[in-house]
Amino acid sequence: MSLKLDASVLAAAIRSDVNELTDLKGYGNSAVCLIDAVFSINLDYVHQVGPMCSRCEAEFGAVGVQDLKTLVEYFDDRGTSAVVVTPMTSHRTPGRSSILKAEAVRLEADILLSHGINTCADICASAGDAEVAYDFRSVTGQTDVALWYLFMLAGRTAYAKPDRRLWGYIVGHGIRPRSNLDALTLIREASGLLGRTPREIDHSLWTST
Repeated sequence: MSLKLDASVLAAAIRSDVNELTDLKGYGNSAVCLIDAVFSINLDYVHQVGPMCSRCEAEFGAVGVQDLKTLVEYFDDRGTSAVVVTPMTSHRTPGRSSILKAEAVRLEADILLSHGINTCADICASAGDAEVAYDFRSVTGQTDVALWYLFMLAGRTAYAKPDRRLWGYIVGHGIRPRSNLDALTLIREASGLLGRTPREIDHSLWTST
């Protein structure tokens, strides 16, 4: 099938399955955006990632962590071994050469800062920057999916996070994109047919199916 036909099938399925399309809330704090984006890959969001991000928001509000620069300072002050106890966890990234997800957060923060990216507005402005994406993927276990989700959390609406749940929904309707990029392209095309944003499609499928 073609992109337009696949998008038509997906849009029709969403119209049938989703009563109301809703949007992702995201965060106003780039530090929490990054933590959520890194930790959400291959972890249970409701029982693990969500509660952890709530702990981070409370902790960071108390100590003044409000962007990536202050997040790095927080790591330097406390050390990764303390951070993985609370407010983060000791989960590790996917792959054979896995590292602590907290360590991946710190490495990604350093990379983003090296590109002049500190706030949510900076993250949004970096969407589409090939060099930022290349460097982001250099950290063990980090892919375009995590980066796209970071853009979503920071405020960009033209992205979706084609994780196992969204892939399951898409494939369950007989559509088989060849890559995560194809899945994102498909969701973008379907969102246009529905008159909504890819982020709304992503969030609505997550909360309604």
